[in-house]
Amino acid sequence: MRVRTIMLLKKLLSSPYPISTKSLSNMFNVSIRTIHNSIMEANDYLAGLGLETIKNVRGKGVCIRVSTKERSHMIENIFKDGYFFLEKEERELDLLLSFGFSGSPVFLNKKENEFSVSKSTIDEDMRRLRKQMGKYNIEIVSNGKKGCAFEGSERSIRTMLFDVIKKEIEIVNFQSDFFGQLSINRKILNNYISDSDINKVFDIFDSHFDTMGDELYKKQIVLFTLIWIYRLKKKETIGLINWGIMDDTDEEVDTKDYIASIIDAFNLEVSIIEKEYLTFIITSLNTDSPDTSVNWVNSQIITINLMQFVEETTGIPFHKKEEALYESLFEHIHLMIARLKSGVQVFNPILESIKKNYSEIYTAVQQYKPNIEAVIDAKISESEISFLAIHFSTIYTYLREESSLSYKCLVVCNHGIATSNLLAANLKKNFPEVDIVAVIGSRDVSVIEKLDVDLVFSTSSIDISEKPLIVVDPIITEDSLIIIKEFLDDNIQFGRLKINTDSYTNLFNEIVSLIDKRQSFFNEDDYKKLQTLFKSNGLKINLEEIQPMLKDKLNDSHIIMNATTDSWENAIEIVSKPLLDEGIITQDYVNAMIDSVKEHGPYIVIGKNLALAHARPEDGVNELGISVLKLKEPVEFGNEEMDPVSLVFCLAATDSYSHLNIMKELVSLINDEDRLDKLLSVDSTEEFKHILFESELKK
Repeated sequence: MRVRTIMLLKKLLSSPYPISTKSLSNMFNVSIRTIHNSIMEANDYLAGLGLETIKNVRGKGVCIRVSTKERSHMIENIFKDGYFFLEKEERELDLLLSFGFSGSPVFLNKKENEFSVSKSTIDEDMRRLRKQMGKYNIEIVSNGKKGCAFEGSERSIRTMLFDVIKKEIEIVNFQSDFFGQLSINRKILNNYISDSDINKVFDIFDSHFDTMGDELYKKQIVLFTLIWIYRLKKKETIGLINWGIMDDTDEEVDTKDYIASIIDAFNLEVSIIEKEYLTFIITSLNTDSPDTSVNWVNSQIITINLMQFVEETTGIPFHKKEEALYESLFEHIHLMIARLKSGVQVFNPILESIKKNYSEIYTAVQQYKPNIEAVIDAKISESEISFLAIHFSTIYTYLREESSLSYKCLVVCNHGIATSNLLAANLKKNFPEVDIVAVIGSRDVSVIEKLDVDLVFSTSSIDISEKPLIVVDPIITEDSLIIIKEFLDDNIQFGRLKINTDSYTNLFNEIVSLIDKRQSFFNEDDYKKLQTLFKSNGLKINLEEIQPMLKDKLNDSHIIMNATTDSWENAIEIVSKPLLDEGIITQDYVNAMIDSVKEHGPYIVIGKNLALAHARPEDGVNELGISVLKLKEPVEFGNEEMDPVSLVFCLAATDSYSHLNIMKELVSLINDEDRLDKLLSVDSTEEFKHILFESELKK
């Protein structure tokens, strides 16, 4: 077969959908007639092997209609026949894997023969590959009789191999006997990592991690384990690094047993450093790894700010499902921070789908990315951004199910105002979702791009590209009703949500807010009485959305004014005393807050002059509570950027979300330097409360 025919066959085998001959002619830069000739040649070859031939699907294109299992069988047979020449990206993947895993020296002249290409082609492949390695601070060097090899930090090399493999090989299809179809790149990987080894690691994993149900994370842990195994086989090892391994929790014991089984199964000689390295990587990737207080506050601040930013940017009312979004997003961000700090980023196999189908949400998260990177001091990949976007997209889907759509529309007409109004009236009558915001003449089309509209209806053809346009007659007929309905359906992504709900949660919160504005603050008993009142009158409320505010939990006895101390440890003890006296927390919680700062540094300093002392709920929290200490003289916590600290809050949280409103108010305070300065300038509890609760009273 001609090379073009082989490439055409590979393209069709890799696509589950028909491809038009016009698209194929553009891909290969040849005529449609040439494509037809290549299809005939390919079909002769396939028929000779007794395989399914290329079929034409009327109106859609050509394809090979087989199951994933049959497709894999076809690829297997064609490989055996020696007909699959590698394209440049495939050659580069093969070269990279050979440098990383081959047990024998790799020589470029032998690769020329293996690939059936010229020396200049290999040189060009190597130029691109060396450039790609530059971003990992890795070089490819030739060592004479030892062949070509990577030169750089072993940790960087392993991270690079993980990064490249998970991008080039669909991780969802990584376990071939489970998912069926093998891609060309997966076949290339099998030249260096055998199927038997892949399946062996999967079996060992399943025998040690029964509780880890996330298949994506599972496959990535298996992939990293395989990279670890094969690099050790090449005698490439990690240098001495403190991996910060945790205590022997149940998860940690499972991980150590898993590594011990891997070492035994593959007959490896492994140092303590290497065991700790793989333990650290697995812990970073494991969705069930235990919570830590170090990233806890940063995770919440990022989550709250990101939620507010995405809602403001997209206009989607995510606050309607704030509880569900916050809980899922916080858990993901908390895990993400731990992974990014260890240099591990998770690949998302549906990245392109998220970017295409939820582009507005993805773009908003992407815009906020620099703010997250600044907090965690690490770069975030597109895949990680798309995972964050998925949480918003999931909630958006729920909102759409509970909502109707509204389109802000513009009518353009050159037949006069009466005709324009007739068209507008007919649109409103037949399509309640159409909201006509303006009617203009055809001479005024230049203003369209300045108007906040989603769709444009016009009685004549006009030249605009900013908004979806449909040309209709002023008098709407039965035929035009169908056309307009199709137009709205085709542009459903521009629809705006109108929440349809019989929940009276907003009414409940507005009543509470009204009473609070009269300075008659609600307590927990008041909340329960009002809930009972609503229930007895058949008014439904969402209890998850009714959370205490800062003023509900911060009473006078929890505010300590103008205390003096000469150490941050003592400041934490002073601020926690009201909560300790009331049994909201135990002494263990106070000790945990102090010990955590000693171990991990002043991470609790979250804003200029402001610290938020906290530990994990299981360290000794009995109920939700908060207290605050205003120091007469500021104290150094060891944070060069934010010291000295004059305001110390102590937060006792029972879980990751019941204190959401309190955290939102603290985040608001961090972002409001003027209000923070006012708090530091007052001396009385009443003045302090008035300024602190100022944002609530304005609602």
